[in-house]
Amino acid sequence: MNTIVTKRLQIKESYLSWIRRIFDNNEKILEGAKLFKQYKHTQFTKKDLENLIFNLNKGADIDKILKRQYKQEALMYKNNENLDANYMALLRRDTDNYRGNLFAARKIWSKFVPSDFDWLHDITLPIHVNGDELRLLGYLFADAEIKTVKMLSGEKIPRKIRLVGNNNDLSIFEKYLSKIVLKLFNYNILDDEGKIPIKNFKNIVGKSGNFHTYSLPMVEINSKAITTWISYDIGIEIDKNQRKLPKSIITLAAKKNFLEGIIGHATYNASKKYLELRKKGDSYNTTIKDLFSEFEMNINLKNKGQVIYINTEYTKRIFETFELINPIHEKYASDSQKTT
Repeated sequence: MNTIVTKRLQIKESYLSWIRRIFDNNEKILEGAKLFKQYKHTQFTKKDLENLIFNLNKGADIDKILKRQYKQEALMYKNNENLDANYMALLRRDTDNYRGNLFAARKIWSKFVPSDFDWLHDITLPIHVNGDELRLLGYLFADAEIKTVKMLSGEKIPRKIRLVGNNNDLSIFEKYLSKIVLKLFNYNILDDEGKIPIKNFKNIVGKSGNFHTYSLPMVEINSKAITTWISYDIGIEIDKNQRKLPKSIITLAAKKNFLEGIIGHATYNASKKYLELRKKGDSYNTTIKDLFSEFEMNINLKNKGQVIYINTEYTKRIFETFELINPIHEKYASDSQKTT
């Protein structure tokens, strides 16, 4: 009798019978993992493997078998590289099922902390931080919020990244953010229908206590490896009150790319013909002004309600000077050039 995973993959009964007759459990597990590769089911779980090689009958304890096989190597990674590599990741690596790069990334970055999810879903981290990576970091710096979990020790560990946009952000979420996050991290932010998730929110209105319901696009990157890489290895502090340029971004070229990411987050006010950024505190304003000053733009950020805005003159110069990652900015920059 086939189990769910074997039915879905349509694995031949002859293969299943052969694997299940193998006496040695180490060999059985290895051949099962190789069979998953053959059927292109590379992100298999321990439960998938158990169902494949033992069917519905209770077989040997896979945890114990894998522990005997990989305990020493896992300890070596832990002691020498401070990397928690789980046994299933090591098995998938040995059978050419693992598609992530966290083993290689540890040679470059010493502080990120992967979870079982990251190993299973083949999360990747950039080996080099150049144009694409810096623009994405700048974009996240401008508007993302890092959610933390509190450990028993009281320490707060970065756990996931959240961006809540508005209707103007839907275009850049779809055409830029979804593609660049997939390219750099092998992480898909789209829902099962291939769209940006739309979430419902509620606010209490006035003293009446009535709720106002509204919907906004919201993206979450629920990866501990990605989030800790940004926080610990890159050194970006993202919270409501502290947003300062990370010390790792030094060169003028790096600052330009990082600033292009920040600009990408800005909303273009078509009637006023200027860019608006959401307020994030004094340190954020200072960081942005300092970055623009590096390119001889002494911008005076002006407050207007919940946003700060860049006047029309400098908005035009920004469109002419920087690479634009926001499709809406590209449209207005193109229209502006036609009218001049």
